[in-house]
Amino acid sequence: MSKTNVILVAHGEGETIHPREHFRLTKRIFHHAEKLVAIPKALQTLIAGVGSIALSAKWALSGYRSPHNKESRHLCESLILAWNKNASIEQVDFKLAYSSTPPYFEDVLSKISEDENIIVVSLTPVNSDFSCGILCEELFKKFSKSELLKFPSRAHTIGNLWNRDELLEVYLQHILDHRAGVSTQFKSGLIIALHGTVVRDSKGKIPSFNTGLNETLEFADRMKKRFAKESALGFNRIEEAYLNHNVGGEWTVPTLKDTIRTMKLQGIEEVVFFAGGYFSDNSETDHASLAQLKKAGFKKIHSLPCINSNERFVIFLKNEIEKALSCMNRWKNLSLPLIHEASMIRPS
Repeated sequence: MSKTNVILVAHGEGETIHPREHFRLTKRIFHHAEKLVAIPKALQTLIAGVGSIALSAKWALSGYRSPHNKESRHLCESLILAWNKNASIEQVDFKLAYSSTPPYFEDVLSKISEDENIIVVSLTPVNSDFSCGILCEELFKKFSKSELLKFPSRAHTIGNLWNRDELLEVYLQHILDHRAGVSTQFKSGLIIALHGTVVRDSKGKIPSFNTGLNETLEFADRMKKRFAKESALGFNRIEEAYLNHNVGGEWTVPTLKDTIRTMKLQGIEEVVFFAGGYFSDNSETDHASLAQLKKAGFKKIHSLPCINSNERFVIFLKNEIEKALSCMNRWKNLSLPLIHEASMIRPS
């Protein structure tokens, strides 16, 4: 039986205050972005150079260090422990990779033997050409489309996890766990943060590539509706906020600034901040956003951690991987000729 490798792929973020690390990360992001959007090389270098120095200085002054890569390593370790508790499950090799920092996904992929099977888990809730699209591109370099048509059991991607009802329940319990025993006399609100995306480019045109916009908006709506049904949460108001980048045209709204303004106008005095659009904390969720919230003048602020280390989330991912394995094994057992699109490489 061919060995199966499970590669968890997170975005990746700098772990130190060294400008070179942040410069390399930014250049890497541009490397992916320029496949979809034309960005002059000189401008890439200028932004990466100035931005990396500014970010390093900001982290040095504040004492902040991103937990993103560390938390992703912890998730991989937790999944291995959870998987090995059940001896009846088919054994797999877990590996961790990043899109923007070493070890890069394509490097981890290149070390896997040609006769081994691969399951790729995108640790980004919503698929787009900037996230899961990059992973599929690398898989097509590893296995040709014709090869995947002939042997569809070779590779499988797990992505678009935002549409799983089970994930919403993990989120709900995560918030309830952190709210347990917390009493307040203040009018409270929940802010759900999601990664923003481009709505229209700098010329006012809708992007020609998949930005994940519709899925992101629906994800926010699903979270708001599910949490609003849970009276135990006790929030007076639940609003989303998109954490955008100030480049590339028109981005998603409301921004965090917009949502803070709405909360203040509604008389909200206590805010709970939960980055439901991310699986792992990073400098956007637990540093820049927190700084904005502190300036807003709320009487109380509770910033909840992302679900990366949540045991229920680990079990959720384990179940998704088991489903993928079962699906791949069904294809292996088929003896009839197969004519279909390369569905196994499409995110489930």
